[in-house]
Amino acid sequence: MNILNEPSLDYESIAILKEATEEMFNEIIEVYLNDTPERLSLLREAFNNNDLKVLTEESHCIKGSSGNVGAIKLAKICEYIEKSSRNNNLTGHDEYIRHAVEEFGIVKKELKNLLD
Repeated sequence: MNILNEPSLDYESIAILKEATEEMFNEIIEVYLNDTPERLSLLREAFNNNDLKVLTEESHCIKGSSGNVGAIKLAKICEYIEKSSRNNNLTGHDEYIRHAVEEFGIVKKELKNLLD
């Protein structure tokens, strides 16, 4: 999977976000860091229950929020899950969800280092 060879964060996008949001940047990152673990849990639960609707919705949400904060690798992993879920394909989802959870751990540590 080529996605796994990509960098976790797009620091240029993060710098643009920080400049555009100024004092709101820390709050945006904190909301993302607090919200994403629950969404990843729902993603895992949806997979375990073969719930393609929730799997698609949660992967879409994580993809969007991750992209917004520059977590490009996690966004791409979730994009794959979303697309294959829309096609009623659960093949490999267990592995991709595991990668998503691991990647969030990396992203969380790196984003926390950027907070003022």
